[in-house]
Amino acid sequence: MGGLGTFVGTYTERNSSQSSPLAGGSNTITVTLEANLDLPDGSTVTLSGLTGTQTPSNASLPISYVSGSAVYGTEGVWNANGSLVLTVCCGLNTSSAVVISFEVVNGDVGQESPGAVLDFYIGGTVNYAVSGLSMPTSSATILGVVGGAGVLKIVVAGFDERRMGQSNPLVNGSNTFTVTLTTNVELPDGSTVT
Repeated sequence: MGGLGTFVGTYTERNSSQSSPLAGGSNTITVTLEANLDLPDGSTVTLSGLTGTQTPSNASLPISYVSGSAVYGTEGVWNANGSLVLTVCCGLNTSSAVVISFEVVNGDVGQESPGAVLDFYIGGTVNYAVSGLSMPTSSATILGVVGGAGVLKIVVAGFDERRMGQSNPLVNGSNTFTVTLTTNVELPDGSTVT
């Protein structure tokens, strides 16, 4: 006599990272997703907790694919409250890993990574929802910021040290100025200090 088995749908791979922790700067968020089942077209995946951006709500936020098939189409619905809704389309396989990316503008205030959460709804005849799956984020150091690759960790760039001195205070004498500057982040190529 056999028993009934249950199957719990989930995302077995879900992680995230960012390209820049600098306040006010453009930032590419990269997300890896892999479900343990194929979601039917019309199913939705919501990434929430993406707070701290200046990106306004956008019903057609462009989505790029770093790898994998375009199972979520080419656009998502971005809400300024920090959520992105992706809709499964095109009859493609969601049980194969995909890596997507999208652009936001970081807020002007420093913050630790707020911790993203993944929810998904299986549409069609299933009508099954899962909510509150944590979205691990990178702890890598970028631009000299420890944990700076963590999604929406934001750092306000500034100077830890700024000193200026001179070699000779006498009138009409030769003088050499010495300036010492130490930043709290690595400045990207092309940055200027005035």
